[in-house]
Amino acid sequence: MLKVWRAEHAIPGSESAPPPPGTILSASPRGELTVATGEGAISLTELQCEGRRRMAARDFLAGQRLTVGSTLY
Repeated sequence: MLKVWRAEHAIPGSESAPPPPGTILSASPRGELTVATGEGAISLTELQCEGRRRMAARDFLAGQRLTVGSTLY
């Protein structure tokens, strides 16, 4: 389980068909983690994995192998 503590509205890229909700649109070492939603996209800024502490997206990405196009469950 992944809890989202903070997120901001993000402007998705101009794609002909929007990706399914949960699709990773960007994930960079600088801490940018943008995920598609049913109505656009959000930029996740503070997250918490089950049984772990809350952390900034930058710290979360340092410990995870996420690729653009994969699905965040």
